[in-house]
Amino acid sequence: MSVCAKKTWLWLSCSVLLVVALPVWAAFWEAGEISQQRVRIAQTLLGDYFQHMGLKQSSEQAAAAVFKDFSSQCGRLAARATGELLTEQDVLVASEKILLEMSQKAIPFPSDKDLEKAAEKAYPLYRPGDKVVVVYMPNPQYPAAVEGIYQGKIGAFIRVGNARIRIHDMMRIENNEAEVLKFDPEATGRLRKEWILRRRNELYDSRQRYEEENGSVVKMQQRNLFISRNERAGYTFYQDEWLEPMALLQRVATQMRSEKQRVLALATQRARQQAIKTMEDQAVSEFLKGLFSPSHERPNPEETLLALEQSNKERLEREQRAKAEEDARKQAAMDEARQKAADEARLAAEAEAEARRQAATQAAAAPNQGAEVAEKEITLMSPQVVLGVFLVVVLLALGGWFFYNRKQRQEKNDTFKKFFEGKGKLQKDFWEQADADPDHFKYVAYMFPSIADANHALQKLSYIQISGSGDLKCARDILFGVYPHLEGAVAFVGGTKFSYALWREASAVMPEEPGAVYFKVSTEPFVSLDIPDVEKLASESDLHIENLGVEELAGENGFIRCYKYRAETKDAAMSFLTGIDVNEEGISIQVETPEGIFGKDENGVYTA
Repeated sequence: MSVCAKKTWLWLSCSVLLVVALPVWAAFWEAGEISQQRVRIAQTLLGDYFQHMGLKQSSEQAAAAVFKDFSSQCGRLAARATGELLTEQDVLVASEKILLEMSQKAIPFPSDKDLEKAAEKAYPLYRPGDKVVVVYMPNPQYPAAVEGIYQGKIGAFIRVGNARIRIHDMMRIENNEAEVLKFDPEATGRLRKEWILRRRNELYDSRQRYEEENGSVVKMQQRNLFISRNERAGYTFYQDEWLEPMALLQRVATQMRSEKQRVLALATQRARQQAIKTMEDQAVSEFLKGLFSPSHERPNPEETLLALEQSNKERLEREQRAKAEEDARKQAAMDEARQKAADEARLAAEAEAEARRQAATQAAAAPNQGAEVAEKEITLMSPQVVLGVFLVVVLLALGGWFFYNRKQRQEKNDTFKKFFEGKGKLQKDFWEQADADPDHFKYVAYMFPSIADANHALQKLSYIQISGSGDLKCARDILFGVYPHLEGAVAFVGGTKFSYALWREASAVMPEEPGAVYFKVSTEPFVSLDIPDVEKLASESDLHIENLGVEELAGENGFIRCYKYRAETKDAAMSFLTGIDVNEEGISIQVETPEGIFGKDENGVYTA
């Protein structure tokens, strides 16, 4: 993300935060010492006023009556505030401005020129006229070094002095990528831009972290400063709100008046409830007095005791009768249950006897039925039936195995198509295969601005065509496809059968397409080619072959890696070629002779 985009996102986030925080801004403030003192003065004055004048006066009348004394005790406050109210938004804006100035001072941004110098130092670049030393490997077995004046880069070659060196041969030297990069102005320029962008993002992130670490302290300082300014302007913070002097008195008067009315109502209610309770107690007392000690008759204690004993006796008799009746009902229920069980047992015995009688009758009518059943069971388990079942099971197993292998072969042949149609999993499998077997799984991958550009880049390869339905197809047993990545798309091609010729063409064609950005490219595939040692061959025979090095040739059918030699005669060249087997496309052996050039590739010997 660029610096401009990050700043835009930060300001949008702050704006959204401010809008969301509008309803709770007041919770940010705290009452200062001046606000607390003013509230205490207002409560004292209004308490005395309501004590003397009662609660018949309105809140506005009470506030107007005590305002003069309130103003004199609070430093001659006017009825309305004299300055503009500072809000939480003002605190946030001021804090952001101060934090920005502090972060700029603590973490200064270097100038564009300084960044460019630092990027050039991080990624140096040779220019024509510089004296350089180039180490490369023109032969897979023998490294070489050239020292001289750098003349410039032409395609896949650089010229140092009179020597023409292939960049690919420089890449054969282990850990030589940084040195090769010094001869590539485009790649070095791109890396310098990326370094500058990355450095700017790092500085911006450092500033953002600095602002986050110091933000709470700065906001607290600004909040306390703004509280003091609001109080000096005449505002008082009360109940999560800034109020002007007259509004403060009215708010306090309303609350005190409501509280006194509530206390008075509670006192009146309690007095009324107490009076009702007193009246109820008196009524109960008079009722009991009349019940136990009527004026016309005094109760006899002996008669009262006898009446109580008689009442208890009658209650006990009633309980005993109820228990006897309950025991009788339970006994009757148990007798009925025993009789019912006996009847059910008798009926079951009769039914069982009838069933045995009917079974004996049926057995006498069909004496050979059991023998027939036994004979039928023996027939079903005969050897012929068992053999037939076994053959059917074997045929089903063979058929299942055949269809399973056929399906597996079909899925394997369609793998490249599935990689193209994948929505995420298949390209993940592609990279997992590449990481699992880096020695044999080779690939080329570049990123493009869009899916269409990535597809167009794959179409530029000679071995990938577009079908009539618009899909990409390939007759080679390789994997390829396109998937979205970041703000663009990645085009990839590779596999375990991704030969050198295919790899070389992809690594040369794809980066030349518009908008191509390097994503990931494997090392070149191993070329399976057994070439005789020319020195050993000369010592053991009359063949004198000179090694001229390796050259990349671009033709209509893609790139060809050509191993060049020189011989004195055609016969010597043909004899040398006879001992070499070429089994890989894109690989060619050529021998120059006075009689012409003779070569050999996967199709056999040819004359150039």
